[in-house]
Amino acid sequence: MKLSNVYIICIVLLAFFMQSCSKMNDLHQKYLDEGEIIYAAKVDSVAPGAGKGRIQFEMFIRAQRIEIVRIFWNDYTDSIDVQVGNQTGVMKVLIENMAEKSYIFQFVSIDKFGHRSLPFEVTGSVYGDKFQSSLSNRDIKIKTTLVAGELTITWGGAVEKGTRCDVVYTNVTGAQVTRKVPMSETTTVITDGNFLANKDLKYRTLFLPEVTVVDTFYTDFKAIPIAEVISVPNGGFEAPSITGYSMNPQPNVWTFTGTGAGMQRNGSPYGANSAPEGVQTALIQRVASISQTFDFTAGNFALNFMAAQRGNEAQSFEVYFDNTLIGLCKPATANFEYFVSNTFTVTAGPHKITIAGTIASDDNSGFIDDVKLLLDL
Repeated sequence: MKLSNVYIICIVLLAFFMQSCSKMNDLHQKYLDEGEIIYAAKVDSVAPGAGKGRIQFEMFIRAQRIEIVRIFWNDYTDSIDVQVGNQTGVMKVLIENMAEKSYIFQFVSIDKFGHRSLPFEVTGSVYGDKFQSSLSNRDIKIKTTLVAGELTITWGGAVEKGTRCDVVYTNVTGAQVTRKVPMSETTTVITDGNFLANKDLKYRTLFLPEVTVVDTFYTDFKAIPIAEVISVPNGGFEAPSITGYSMNPQPNVWTFTGTGAGMQRNGSPYGANSAPEGVQTALIQRVASISQTFDFTAGNFALNFMAAQRGNEAQSFEVYFDNTLIGLCKPATANFEYFVSNTFTVTAGPHKITIAGTIASDDNSGFIDDVKLLLDL
């Protein structure tokens, strides 16, 4: 190749590279013309706390050059300014009169020269009437009973987002007491109440919609009906003392009707689980029954007892007050379960209660124990 050709090629390449560099500079020139962009320091962290119609933020700031933090929400259409004044540490900000929904908030710092930071984005929720209307009290599993001045509340399962229940009652000195019951507690026993004289027993359930909140939500107070426990003669079937099992065991205040009505003791051939009260239970096979007549005072009552199946059998029981059916009990398993009848109204005088088997086929058997009356107060 001639030397002149080499020179020509070099000149062409040089011109090409100079043109390329010129175009590259054009891309950046407008930013260079505007000068250097200076950003203010950002907040270091923000912790939101949900509330009722409001939300609270805890801002953590380490930089000493933040004059104002401007908080935006609703796609930058709403905002408030928080005066920081170059201070550091944790600062609380409460925004009120907010609609119930989830939000995205942008925190923009501004220094004394007007420089702004890049946004620090945080999500948070505000709760209100919609959430409130979804709340319901924790259930009370069985009737609240009063025995010798000792009141027992048996709770149902914990409720979602519930934290505790407040139980309010009047004690023996006449003072109003609030017992704070955690969701982990399944049975609450109150020994200092004056429930026979003052039946004003009520409760409410407290809820936290999130882990970090500024407001607690409450259900309305709900009255707790109280039932005084009235003993039934030989309600634990401990007399007469037997060995194994016995059909129609005497002497007895109970009447055993049918060939399959009797009593059994823990460890008997019937294989019942241990008696929940004492060491003996009633035994009812097929359509046999047990009954007892005794004097009632006037009032509204329910019959309460524990019942269980024999193994995997399928016995069920009808419960009568005189000749009126007041309940049907069908234990699910061989474990003793709590049963309470419908409420029935009683006039003073002698009346009969009956618990009768209903399954005539095969050898279906079940067990009854700890029979009591519940008098509504």
